[in-house]
Amino acid sequence: MGIDENKNSEQPYKVTYQVINPSGLSQGSSSGGQGLPVINYTVTAKTLVEALKKASVVIPREHITSHLSLIVVGEKLARSDLSSLFDALDRGKQARTSIPVFIARDGTAEKLLGVIEPIYLFLESALTSPPRTAKKQEI
Repeated sequence: MGIDENKNSEQPYKVTYQVINPSGLSQGSSSGGQGLPVINYTVTAKTLVEALKKASVVIPREHITSHLSLIVVGEKLARSDLSSLFDALDRGKQARTSIPVFIARDGTAEKLLGVIEPIYLFLESALTSPPRTAKKQEI
């Protein structure tokens, strides 16, 4: 999930949900599945709770916040409103406190979630896995 500050002051939050696209995953062949492995849905809302409600209308499957694997926060929002953001996330009935949080430095969460990393099927894997080119150094 990505959370950004929206330019519209009446709906100050822009929330992007990255959902796995089962038809985009490999079906046992080396050529892969049909389409992209993930689909992004973006909604704007006055509050994060309202964004969750709006997303449930847009996303074709049930989304459960306890299934989140990471949260990306746009830098502009992180600099202005991080404490109320975490407060809203902690108060959800399916809240989880062990979700990695990343700040989209010099950018937005929506833009970062739009990047498809060819090595990894999911952005979460690309962000949380060590680089493949890293070499073990002996001391």
